[in-house]
Formats: sequence, C-alpha cells, structure tokens
Amino acid sequence: MYVQYIMKETQYPGYREIEPYVYGLSKRENQVIRAYQLGGKSDTPDTMPGWRLFRVDRMVDFMNSGDIFNEPKPLYNPSGDKDMTKIYAQAKF
Repeated sequence: MYVQYIMKETQYPGYREIEPYVYGLSKRENQVIRAYQLGGKSDTPDTMPGWRLFRVDRMVDFMNSGDIFNEPKPLYNPSGDKDMTKIYAQAKF
C-alpha cells in the first residue's frame, strides 16, 4: 500500500510505502495506523525500513500496491500496541 502522508511537522511530505498492521485510537484520541514503512519519504530515513505510527487524519491519499504480506515483520506484537488505547482492527498471521 502506498500512502500520501501530509502533516505540518514533517520535513518530507509525500508517499510512504507501508504495510498496515494495527488500526486504533492513540492515547491522544487520534485514529492511527501502526505500519511497517518499507520506503518512500521519511523524516528519519536512517531508521528505514521500520515501524511507524501514522495519524489517519493526516493521510490525504492512498493506493493499494497489490502486494500481499503474509508474515509479520520483526518486532511485531500481536498482543496489542502500547501507543493505542483501543484497537479496531489488527493483522492476524
């Protein structure tokens, strides 16, 4: 999946290639997606690929790349997400 992610604080707005794993509510009550970022724009390119938390209200566009992932990335926690107070959906492997 490719996501166009725009926010005022980001240095590098633009498309990010992500694998979404968890959709829920953050501690600040924002809808968020925990995803593994594979490529694209990033404010911290030295930590890519890697886990990121994306606010849904800052996503302005997305495109399904057609890629399928059926194995979790390293450090995936299937028992929850410490940054979320509520989980609406989560990948199951």
